[in-house]
Amino acid sequence: MTLVQLEYLLAIYRYKSFSKAAEKSFVTQPTLSMQIQNLERELEVVLLDRSKKPIQPTDIGLKIIHQAEKIILETDRLKEIQKESIGDISGELRMGIIPTISPYLLPLFVTNFTKKYPSVHLRTEEMVTARIIEALKNDELDIGIVATPLNEKGILEIPVYEEAMLLYTSSDSRLYSKKKVEVNDLDLDELWLLNQGHCFRSQILQVCKAYADRKSESSFTFESGSIDTLVKMVDVHGGMTLVPELILPYLHKEQLKNIRWFKNSVPARQISIITRRVHLKSRQIDVLRSELIKGVKPLLKQENDLNLIPVQ
Repeated sequence: MTLVQLEYLLAIYRYKSFSKAAEKSFVTQPTLSMQIQNLERELEVVLLDRSKKPIQPTDIGLKIIHQAEKIILETDRLKEIQKESIGDISGELRMGIIPTISPYLLPLFVTNFTKKYPSVHLRTEEMVTARIIEALKNDELDIGIVATPLNEKGILEIPVYEEAMLLYTSSDSRLYSKKKVEVNDLDLDELWLLNQGHCFRSQILQVCKAYADRKSESSFTFESGSIDTLVKMVDVHGGMTLVPELILPYLHKEQLKNIRWFKNSVPARQISIITRRVHLKSRQIDVLRSELIKGVKPLLKQENDLNLIPVQ
């Protein structure tokens, strides 16, 4: 029995296909199949039910797969311990980040991080929160950057910063004349919203105390996967939307005139690093968190009355 055989077994379990597992493992399908057959022969059990599509593990196969996950995890941890002992910060860090964070956060730290830690390959992909959680559990990602708290079983949350949610309104809006606005001033029918699946959308709906399936009286509705697109819709068509605080450095002078802060209990979101493999790549995660904080701290107004909106 070898670690390579166990890794191939886990790949088949993850992708439910010999061909896909071989592709992701960078080997030919015959090579992968032969290694699994050798493993089954040595253990004297059938690990996979090849008659089912997609391929499913047998009962004993599933037990062995769960044990193999622990073995691979601890093996990776041994490598991390060795790196930590010599102060080495290197290797690949696979990161998923939600689209309502990435365009505002990534430019603030990526350049400095890659210059400071050139041996760390930061592989980043935009995903919605549900997909990030799935990818973490399938070991397709090491970490995610999302809005929290999630209270997801098996997921560790490492808070990084908190940012206010702000109103972006058109000049002809009934709220434009106000220096600050109240949450109760908001009307869902006047707000441009993100598509379903974005946690920032669910937080907006909670702020408005409204339901996602509420009918709008408007003759035109539009939902987007991009906060920048919603800002442009307000600029062109009027109305309003909610935006995260970190968008401010990316707005031009005229657009900044459309920003309104909330009075008193300011709605806000918490941004965290999340991970499943708690003990792995801890040094990379620590230095990444440090660089994130350095990047955002000068740009965030330190409000004492933030009301963190949960993610649902």
